[in-house]
Amino acid sequence: VLVLSAQRSSERCVALLLSLSRFFSATPPLESLRILLRLASSRKDYVLGFDDGKLSNLQTLAPGGNGLGFGARHVDFSKQYCFVSIERQNAIGVYRLEAAGRLSAEPLFIKNALVDPDAKSKYPGQGAGPIHVHPNGRFVYQTNRGSGTVDHNGQRVSNGGENNIVVWRINPATGEPTRIQNIDTHGYETRTFVITPDGKTMIVAETLALRLTAFDVAADGSLSNRRVWADLSAHMAAPD
Repeated sequence: VLVLSAQRSSERCVALLLSLSRFFSATPPLESLRILLRLASSRKDYVLGFDDGKLSNLQTLAPGGNGLGFGARHVDFSKQYCFVSIERQNAIGVYRLEAAGRLSAEPLFIKNALVDPDAKSKYPGQGAGPIHVHPNGRFVYQTNRGSGTVDHNGQRVSNGGENNIVVWRINPATGEPTRIQNIDTHGYETRTFVITPDGKTMIVAETLALRLTAFDVAADGSLSNRRVWADLSAHMAAPD
């Protein structure tokens, strides 16, 4: 599954899709792909199919009828559900997977991912980041990333926005997510993360903190034992 966001003109979007089509056509092992494309100008999400070398529009999603306020940033999938990180609302959305790669027309659930439900309005620059399903399918993880700053004695410092990892427990029968933990990364601009194949370790990229941070993943899905996995500050390398 590939997730794209087109923030510019429709012409650029077409050029991007043509480039993707040529790229995937030249990749022999890839026979089928589903692409979730967000067009900021139209406030809609498009589920595209790539089969037999051709792109097609499988489905157009506009939650609530017009898609207002629904800014999908990233998705991941279990066997039954599609989990969406909604950046504009700092929320998680859950769709049901249906036949032929389609999603349910409306989200089954949308839930706020923040410790402070009003943080989005309090702290400019507050957003959500990637979302990933644990290898066992029972838990979903998502980042809240605060990038806003204020002046403090002539220096720019964090405005207090949330930078944490959200842990969701998933009801397998309904797909409903229950937030069981928000663990602070003690960093700034928490973005991409991965879970190791054994499901026991999470490694988080903290872009503006110039480091990778690791957590242990417990059997109940919770995170603990935060530690610096790699300090990149000497190289001024910002992981993303």
